[in-house]
Amino acid sequence: MKPENVFLVGDMDSPVVKVLDFGISKFDSAGGATLTQTGMIMGTPGYMPPEQARGAKTDHRADIYGVGAMLYRAVTGKLPFDSDDATEALSMVLTEEPPRPRSVQPSIPEALELVIQKAMAKDPEERHRSMAELDERLAPFDPETPASVSLLPPGPTAAAKAARKATLAAATVRSPTATDDFEKRTREAKLARPTMVFLTLVAYAWLLGCFVDAGTSALAALRGVNGSTATEKLVVGIVTVAISLAPLVFWLRHVRRVWGNSVHSVALAKTLRRLVLAATVPYAFVALALRVWNPLTDLRWAPIPAAVSLLVAAMSQIMSAMGGRRD
Repeated sequence: MKPENVFLVGDMDSPVVKVLDFGISKFDSAGGATLTQTGMIMGTPGYMPPEQARGAKTDHRADIYGVGAMLYRAVTGKLPFDSDDATEALSMVLTEEPPRPRSVQPSIPEALELVIQKAMAKDPEERHRSMAELDERLAPFDPETPASVSLLPPGPTAAAKAARKATLAAATVRSPTATDDFEKRTREAKLARPTMVFLTLVAYAWLLGCFVDAGTSALAALRGVNGSTATEKLVVGIVTVAISLAPLVFWLRHVRRVWGNSVHSVALAKTLRRLVLAATVPYAFVALALRVWNPLTDLRWAPIPAAVSLLVAAMSQIMSAMGGRRD
């Protein structure tokens, strides 16, 4: 799928879309010839999915990627991976993310950016499952739908309008929930990055507090006293910060990698919300239970709330990962 193979005929206000040139497609009919094989790379780098660039076997999700790349160019005016060198373009397809559409054209709605980036996911499993699902996600932006005209970027060119209408013309069935889902997706995309920053700060501060509290309590218990000195707290705090720097840098690099991708940003924000809740809520309940059971709170029990909360957070992440694999 690429613009050169998508023709608009008839009335340009309501064109008929024709897809031409199936020269490198795989035909599975009985006795049919296989024109593309594993290990063979054929196609246009700017619209080629990573699995095709690697010479691996492709399926219908390669076309979903191609439509996503055409959408990217239609709304931004630029290729996702723009290079005169085909080898360099293939390398970019395999190893890099295209610039965030809104960084090229800020007037693009957040929800539309989300659809484009999901269609262009490097992992086929992360893309839309079918063209019908992609069409459903695009339905709120259909220029033929009166209620959705205001959702389009202002001032698009006639060519951009025609290109967007071309991608939507194939399907005729619209999901009644597609438009209702638009505001939710827009809100998620807008809040994803601020949520990542805020919850990263919350999680880091909470972890530092847990380890400092557990460390100072352990020192006080070893000394046989009911409290720690300011010097001990300062030393434990410095050691904790020093130890946490390496994982913090690793985490910030991970956040930076997903920052330009709205799909991954939304997913990471959801993961952070789940983990922060799974960690802090059990901590609060266990700490309260210990306080009610023993008002003086024996320092030997101090690390228990942190241990329980970390265990619950780990179990939550494991269960989520197992559920994702089942899906």
